[in-house]
Amino acid sequence: MKSSIQSVAKQAKSRIKSGYWSQVKNEKIAIMQEIEQVDNEMYEVVASIIESDEVVLNPISKLMDETYYKSLSDDGKNRYVLELANKYLKLCREYERRNKKLVNVG
Repeated sequence: MKSSIQSVAKQAKSRIKSGYWSQVKNEKIAIMQEIEQVDNEMYEVVASIIESDEVVLNPISKLMDETYYKSLSDDGKNRYVLELANKYLKLCREYERRNKKLVNVG
């Protein structure tokens, strides 16, 4: 038992020395930046929908990645549309907050 604890401790120490955790941290930062970039792109789409003079009957389709959507199962498609609807509402509220303008979301 004691030797297994020592073994685990040595493995943890070697991970720290090899920079494992800094690599994990850098990967997480890269993922967060990628998510932020996608959110910014979606915000721009939502802002253009709100600012346009045309009536958009299905704004979710403007945010949708058709290739990804087609690759999903029926349950996955439903989940994806609901996630996009929530994201759309969140971004509409963000637009409203930034511009102090009441947005009609449907």
